[in-house]
Amino acid sequence: MKITDQATIEHLNFLVKTYDAVTKTVAATKNRLCHLSPDASAKQDDVVKAMGSIKGRLSRQIGKQLEYWPLWSAWMKNVPGCGPSLAGKLITLYYYRFTPTCKHCGGDLEKKDGWLLCRDCGKAAKKDGVLKYKIAIKHFPKVSSWWHYMGVHCGADGRKPKRKAGVVNDWSSAGRTVAFHLGEQFIKNKSAYRDFFDTRKAKRERTHPEASAMHRNNMARHETAKLFLSHFIQVAKILDGEVFTQPYAGVLMGHTNIIAPFYFEIEKENRLAA
Repeated sequence: MKITDQATIEHLNFLVKTYDAVTKTVAATKNRLCHLSPDASAKQDDVVKAMGSIKGRLSRQIGKQLEYWPLWSAWMKNVPGCGPSLAGKLITLYYYRFTPTCKHCGGDLEKKDGWLLCRDCGKAAKKDGVLKYKIAIKHFPKVSSWWHYMGVHCGADGRKPKRKAGVVNDWSSAGRTVAFHLGEQFIKNKSAYRDFFDTRKAKRERTHPEASAMHRNNMARHETAKLFLSHFIQVAKILDGEVFTQPYAGVLMGHTNIIAPFYFEIEKENRLAA
C-alpha cells in the first residue's frame, strides 16, 4: 500500500533530512576536535555525546514514522543492517519525487546558475526560508530502471558510471550514496546478505586475481547492494499489489538461480495482498 497522505510523507522526509544534517554536524565536530586536540578522543567530548543522543532519538522517531509503510513493518525492520535512517531514505527515494515550488506563483523551481528559479514567473527562491514541495509518486516498471536511478547500473562500457563535474547525471547521487552505505552495513552485520557478500568476494578472488583486495571487496559490496535493491523493488511491488517483472537474467537468459528476498515470505504476503 502506497502512502499518499502529504503530511505523513513530509514528516518522514523532515526526520530523514534532519538525521542527515545531525550526522554531518557530528562528523565535522569530531574533525575540529581532533585538529584542536590530536591526543584527545572526540568520542568522550560532551558535545559529541549530546549530538549522538539526538541521532539516536531521531532514529527511533523515524522507525515509528516508518510503521505507516508496510515495506518497513513487513520486511525491512527484520533485515540486519537496514536501520530506520537507511530505510527512510530508500522509501522516500523509491516512492516520492519532491519538487520545490515558488511561494509567489506556485510554479516549479529549477536549479540554474546556482540559483533556484521559478519556471513560470522567473523569480529566484532567495531568502524565502524553508522551501515548499510538491509531492509526486514515482514509478519504476522493472529492476533495471530502479538500479539505474540508484546509480548502481552499468554504462555502455560495462562499468558503473562515474560522477563528472558540470554534467547532470540521469541517476541519483543520493541514491548511490545510500547503496554504498547499505553495502557497508551488510558487511558489518551477520545476515544472509553478509553471507552473499562473502560468497561474491570469494568468487572475485578466483575471477579477478590481479585486482587488489580492496577492489575485490568493493565489487562484492556493490553486488550485495544491487541484490538488496532488487529484493526491495520486488517486495515493494508485492505489498503494493503490483506486477513484478523478473530480472533480465531470469526472463531472457533463462537463469534459474534467481535469489528470492531474504527475511520475507513471498507466498504468505501474496495471499495477504490478494
